[in-house]
Amino acid sequence: ASKIIDNILSFSRLSGNDRKLIDINKLVLKLIEMHNDIIKKKNIEVKTDSNIKEELLLNSESLEHIFLNLLSNSIDAIDKGGLINITTNIENNSIVIVCKDTGSGIKDGLFIVYSEVEKLNGKIDVKSKFGQGTTFTIILPLEGKSD
Repeated sequence: ASKIIDNILSFSRLSGNDRKLIDINKLVLKLIEMHNDIIKKKNIEVKTDSNIKEELLLNSESLEHIFLNLLSNSIDAIDKGGLINITTNIENNSIVIVCKDTGSGIKDGLFIVYSEVEKLNGKIDVKSKFGQGTTFTIILPLEGKSD
């Protein structure tokens, strides 16, 4: 029940439409660091990979909601010992985000993630097998890069 309440409270503070230059790799690492205690307690290995080297003009609030909810869901789906792999790449003038875990599979939808992706005119694909894990692939159009 507390997870549902947290999601409602998070979503009640809708992200704005402001875009700014952000380092997506630092954002991901910051959010992983926020969950470090539970990651260590559950003996979860988190791997990140990215081909993005520059700051991007993005809606950082929306991206934070997306990554935070994907990461939280992955952590919740893993009982003890597991892997979360987060990759961010630029392909065809879009950001491709893949969050894959070895957890129990997804039981309920991630309303916040879907809403934020839709708001950013993106696409989301979910592959999940109960007891084997889940892979979220998110494609967001890239509207601007720094020079």
